[in-house]
Amino acid sequence: MKTFDSSALVALLLWLAFGSLLALPARGGQESWPQFRGPNGLAVSDAEVLPTTLDPASDALLWKTPIRGTGISSPAVHDGRVYVTSAYEGVERSRIQFASNAIIAGLALIALLAIVRRRRGADPEGTPSERSGFQRLVGGLDTLAVTLATLAFLAGCLAVAFQPDRFYAAGIPGDAWLVTGAVASIGVVAAVGQFHTRSVARLLGALAIGASGWFILDNLPLNKHHAVYSSTYRAALVAPSILGAVWYLAAFALAGGRPTGSFLARALAALALLGMAGTLFVRSNVLSPNAGLARSITCIDLATGEERWEVPLFVAPEERLHRQNSFATPTPCVAGDRVLAWFGPGYACLDLDGKVLWEGRDDTYIEYSHYGAVSSPIAFEDTFIVLLATEEQTQSEYNRKPRLMAFDQESGDVVWSVEPPKAHDCYMTPLLMPRGDDVQLVAVNFASMAGYDPRSGKELWEIDLATHQHVPSLCYQDDLVLVAGGAHEKWITAGVRVGASGDVLEPEVLWKSRRAVPSSASPVLYDGLFFTCDLNGIMVCFDPMTGKTHWRERINGTVTSSLVGGGGNVYVCTEEGEVIVVKASPEFEVVERSDLGEKIASTPAIVDGRILVRGERHLFYFEGS
Repeated sequence: MKTFDSSALVALLLWLAFGSLLALPARGGQESWPQFRGPNGLAVSDAEVLPTTLDPASDALLWKTPIRGTGISSPAVHDGRVYVTSAYEGVERSRIQFASNAIIAGLALIALLAIVRRRRGADPEGTPSERSGFQRLVGGLDTLAVTLATLAFLAGCLAVAFQPDRFYAAGIPGDAWLVTGAVASIGVVAAVGQFHTRSVARLLGALAIGASGWFILDNLPLNKHHAVYSSTYRAALVAPSILGAVWYLAAFALAGGRPTGSFLARALAALALLGMAGTLFVRSNVLSPNAGLARSITCIDLATGEERWEVPLFVAPEERLHRQNSFATPTPCVAGDRVLAWFGPGYACLDLDGKVLWEGRDDTYIEYSHYGAVSSPIAFEDTFIVLLATEEQTQSEYNRKPRLMAFDQESGDVVWSVEPPKAHDCYMTPLLMPRGDDVQLVAVNFASMAGYDPRSGKELWEIDLATHQHVPSLCYQDDLVLVAGGAHEKWITAGVRVGASGDVLEPEVLWKSRRAVPSSASPVLYDGLFFTCDLNGIMVCFDPMTGKTHWRERINGTVTSSLVGGGGNVYVCTEEGEVIVVKASPEFEVVERSDLGEKIASTPAIVDGRILVRGERHLFYFEGS
């Protein structure tokens, strides 16, 4: 009988254990995603396996953390910490809104009670014997007009007061002036209408209506393009005032009868309606804009999802924004023990514990912003590089030129600053691209693309490119730069060879296409394929070297979030809240569709084989099986 060899058993068990570990799918991938689109700005993870089911109701969800305020900046991850920026109402602004909303609600109640009291206490517009049939008809029409104006004003005032974002674009004073001005004008008309048709108060009120309409029209701010609003908008703004004044003058002359009933109830209703109109208009156009929004940065523990700290950096008025933009769009950049949080009107560099090390403000930004800040800062050696966008009109009329500049990470001092002549109307995040033994900074400008020395800002090369108001970032492969973006029919998808390394650079467009060009979603180059997705959810897979289209498919949804690649798939997020996982293959295949349950306009981050997705209200962290 053979004896049992225990050492052989131990060896067998070790071999089986080691083999089973090898058989497990490796998560792998970067342990850091320190800036927009990851460590090298290409939005690609080297993880072999990534989660494909990104459903908050699934077991794949590790944690879900609410984020205070609003913003579409992407999460930046470094050393087990997640950094996101946001904007929310400052303390002063919150107090103003609370107080004004309380006043408006109280005055609305007073107005309604006064009107009900007047209606219940017999208050005829003169006895039937004193008025002809035509006069009674005019009186009835007047009653109907006043009732409709009053109801429209009460509903509009309460809606705009409590849900302002649904009625006018935040950060555009002209739009707020238009909406609240029109509502306030209806309020003045409704207030004057509380008095008897033949009352002297009607005549004085008609003058007040005309004066208020003229004041609003004469003081209407410029629109987001620093241009005067069109005649149509201006006419719509004063239409309630003109119609109200004309009708009341006509009714005074035609209705007949004499003033009767409780003058006190009428005056109380009129004063309450006027108070609502004045409170709404002053709050929206004078008080709240000057109080501004707090811009902040939040640090979240990657392992637990718990908030480590949140620092409000500064309070500034709302700038003008594009409808798809936010007050906190640029992604934070982490370099070593420094975090740079960049906003349009200001910026701040913090240490990893939330202490502000240096900061700065751009006081002219608010006045001249058209679409808001989009470009994110990037780290290079011991500097942070930032592109400050302006529009062509701002450059020509106000001499505010676009700048490409670098800050010293330690001190915040400006290392270099240049004003590229064609860098206006460009909102993309520049890309650091290896060129031989060195690195170049590549950015799309107005109808061109250029390479810069990241240590000095010196322009190295430039090539014409048919794109305008470019937002999406770039991709590269060897000496090939892949670009996709543009607006107003000046858009392009192209492959550009930037030339051999060395002193002589001869950039050349190898191929170009105008199929499903994205307006804001950055493309991704992954597994030897180039993927783009336009605003309407049409996705295209190109051969990066030749521009050949492998497939063009509609995945549905509104896509403003940039694409990311990893685990053999490309991830597409929609504003409807879907995360669509598409196989990175020359053959189109949707691997999975998940519903996050809230709007997604931020680009996901991939860390250690897991995915962070920022929704409209929460930050989600998913792992694979």
